[in-house]
Amino acid sequence: MTLGEIEQEVQRLDPQIDRDEDSYRIAVLLLSSVVIGTDIEQLVAFTGLSEAFVAQTAGYLYESKVWTEEGIDVADWFEKDGGGVAFWLTVAVGRGLVKRTVKVDD
Repeated sequence: MTLGEIEQEVQRLDPQIDRDEDSYRIAVLLLSSVVIGTDIEQLVAFTGLSEAFVAQTAGYLYESKVWTEEGIDVADWFEKDGGGVAFWLTVAVGRGLVKRTVKVDD
């Protein structure tokens, strides 16, 4: 998947989104991470986003366990019912607006 295809997918998910918004950049970053992984330098090179922006976003995503050493938690993003909502909530996590918690079963 190319960067252009990822950008088109973000526009498809929200046709009203402004390319200058942080939410747009984080959505591109999240989808890019599914394609190439979570290495900050690789994401900077692939997306053209600043290292500072990617690193700050990565901090929020790691803190909320969206990104882990094992990979990326995208389980809900592709669900037929509610997947879009789950994806945009993850964008809000990446912005630092909300924190995601993971429930551990006893």
